[in-house]
Amino acid sequence: TFLDNTLQLNTAVFFNDYQDIQLVLSQCEVPPFIDPDGIAGPCLKPANVGDADIKGLELEAMWYPTDGLMLDASASWLDFEYTYVDPVALVGSSIDPMDMISPYTPEEKFSGGIQYTFGTSGSGSFTVRLDGSYQSKQYADPTNKPVNKIDSYALFNALAWWEGANGDWRIQLEWLN
Repeated sequence: TFLDNTLQLNTAVFFNDYQDIQLVLSQCEVPPFIDPDGIAGPCLKPANVGDADIKGLELEAMWYPTDGLMLDASASWLDFEYTYVDPVALVGSSIDPMDMISPYTPEEKFSGGIQYTFGTSGSGSFTVRLDGSYQSKQYADPTNKPVNKIDSYALFNALAWWEGANGDWRIQLEWLN
């Protein structure tokens, strides 16, 4: 904390040596007694797909420059890299698994918001808030095929609420994107 406890900064740097990653595969090898060609078919099969190194950085800040005003922001970066992939686990995929990332693992996320609370002579308070967030692309499947890609996107929200003096009730209006 800094500036007479009006500014708070948090950070985290991490490295994970992730072994025996278990994922649910949507494409599996068909046994030769069912299909002599062993062509992969659709299924939902949990499998140990391999190992990975995961490196990341997270930053957060909250600042109260004046009474009633709060600004907040956060950012995170994630680097997911397979170090070993079980060659049997992703049979039927034409994509090199070493270039893929784990499902639902965006590389970047950012958010920020501004909030102001108007105090009212003992009868409660009125607060307004605007915020937004961004998330980079991710995939919904371990094979990272184009059909599984979730494009990057941004969301924006607006909130306003009236809270009782004791904080025991609240009326809120929200617009969530």
